[in-house]
Amino acid sequence: MNRNYLILLGLLFCGVFASAQERKFSVEWNYPLPVGDNFFAEGYTAWFDIGGEYRFAESGAFNFGVALNMGFAGFSETLDTGTTKAIAYDFKPSVFAELNIPGVPKLHPAVGVGYNTILFAFSGDSAILGSEGRQIIGGDSKNGLNGHARLSYDVAERWFVQVQYDYTRLGKENDVPDISFNRTVSQVRFGFGYRI
Repeated sequence: MNRNYLILLGLLFCGVFASAQERKFSVEWNYPLPVGDNFFAEGYTAWFDIGGEYRFAESGAFNFGVALNMGFAGFSETLDTGTTKAIAYDFKPSVFAELNIPGVPKLHPAVGVGYNTILFAFSGDSAILGSEGRQIIGGDSKNGLNGHARLSYDVAERWFVQVQYDYTRLGKENDVPDISFNRTVSQVRFGFGYRI
């Protein structure tokens, strides 16, 4: 996915969110914790995740909406052969369905699907990067389908806390072994948000 597409998608979400009324829009801050047996959980330390949601339709006990989250994580490793550093920028546009439970109005379970793009920026002089003895700067990206399940709880009229599990299945790459360790990213996100 090219950078222009991501910029256009971001502007579209901003436009939709800017026109939000009746608390259909929410913003959130999360701490994503990489979990499971995969390259992201083994090597990267998550920093934070920010996002926004817009609920565009209601039908019975369900709200339907769109969301965009952006996460940031880092990787650093120093070996005898040199140092490798990387930053991962994680973009997750998605659609979701949120359940309003009669009798428990503060609790909001939700499920969603979307597309995940992770952009990597790396630098170093490590043999891992094929640059032993000289500095190298580069980048890469990975893309795949994403699914998530979330549980949020209203702690005040506009404030809420939430926990969310994200699972991403990345696309196959020719030069990377096709095993679960290389093709999945799982995260549990803990956070809070504000409804506008």
